[in-house]
Formats: sequence, C-alpha cells, structure tokens
Amino acid sequence: MGIEAKLNMKVIDQGLKRFRRDIKYFERNYRTLREEYLDQFIAIYNEEVVAHRATIKELINELDEEQLDPTKVYVGNTYPQRQFILDITA
Repeated sequence: MGIEAKLNMKVIDQGLKRFRRDIKYFERNYRTLREEYLDQFIAIYNEEVVAHRATIKELINELDEEQLDPTKVYVGNTYPQRQFILDITA
C-alpha cells in the first residue's frame, strides 16, 4: 500500500472515530438535548450541536449554508419515538 493510500485510510479512520464519538455524545446527552431542542433534528459534529431545525430539509440547508458536509455530521432527532424520516423533497 502506497503512502497516499495509507494517508487516506488514516483520514477515514479518524472520521469514523469522530462520528462514533458524536453518536455517543447524542446518546449520553439525549435528555438534555430533548429539553433544549424538542421535536427537532440535530446535527452534531465534534461532540457539539452545530445545527438544529424542525425538518431534515431545513437542517441540511443550514449545514450547507455553514459549509458543513451533511455526510460528515451525526444527525439525530428528539421526536417522541426518536424516529428518523428522511424526506428532503418536501
């Protein structure tokens, strides 16, 4: 494996570790997040809430405006059943 491939693997590994930390952050802080962001979608990056909106489409638009890649943030929600509905066409 070449140096470039090793560097790419390292970047991917770091990204996955950060994503896992963000998931754990959401799970650990769910009650507090639910109180503060009731019935919203929440984007978490580096264990911080970086955006929150009532719909996934609004959240993705905000992430785009902030120049954050939606594929690199953890998105959770605080709806009662904690369901995740992805409909960005609405």
